[in-house]
Amino acid sequence: MPPTKVDPKDEILFTIDLNKLLTPMAILVAGTLIGGTLFLSYRSNGDVASPTQPSVQGVADVPEPTEQVQFTDTVGSIDDDPINGDVDSAKVAIIEFSDFECPYCQRHFSDTYYQIVDQYIDTGEVIYVFRDYPLGFHPQAKPAALAANCAREQGGDEVYFEYHDILFTNAVSSASKESYVKWAGDLDLNVDEFASCFDSERYFDEIDADEADGLASGVNGTPGFIIGRLSDDGTVSGKLIAGAYPFSEFQKIIEEYLAQ
Repeated sequence: MPPTKVDPKDEILFTIDLNKLLTPMAILVAGTLIGGTLFLSYRSNGDVASPTQPSVQGVADVPEPTEQVQFTDTVGSIDDDPINGDVDSAKVAIIEFSDFECPYCQRHFSDTYYQIVDQYIDTGEVIYVFRDYPLGFHPQAKPAALAANCAREQGGDEVYFEYHDILFTNAVSSASKESYVKWAGDLDLNVDEFASCFDSERYFDEIDADEADGLASGVNGTPGFIIGRLSDDGTVSGKLIAGAYPFSEFQKIIEEYLAQ
């Protein structure tokens, strides 16, 4: 059968009004872009604090600063906490409020801490004081702080900082009592006495007091630091540094106070 001929008069014309489609298409594209931006923002800022507004009771990561950073004035105390350095010769003190499970505290330890030790603590100009600030959402932060204090009980401040190094070098998030006891044994501590100390939880009040002092000085995330002039009574008057800033920023503040 030959194909049916269609009379041009009977053809149906389809027209598309592009103007009517442009608005819905624009809305769709805009919605997609906004959704993508929010998703990326959430992924990048889920547990990261900005330099100027660190998250409350959170971890404080800080990018490489691109301009002069302004730090807040504050006052803190070295209290009775472990000290790395010579109190008799030091003019400046650094107080770190920290969490052994915090990834940004670990970053500070691996990237910055030993630069400070080499250039300022070993020379006798600065002391470094470590105070506990375990975050509630890090289940091993407080047990790790307890373990470090139990190590100090046996070996003093020098052993404390050796244990501190072990905690930051290892994955504390998966640690257990057995891990803490083993690391104590690695430092030739009496493991039975260490285990008894750990089980007693007798340093929990001390750890809580450290956190309270940090909050009173304006620390609301980890790592948080106070760098300033050291007074004879253990008071430190200086700047509050919220986050894992690079060594260069610490150096500027340290040099400022050493020059006074």
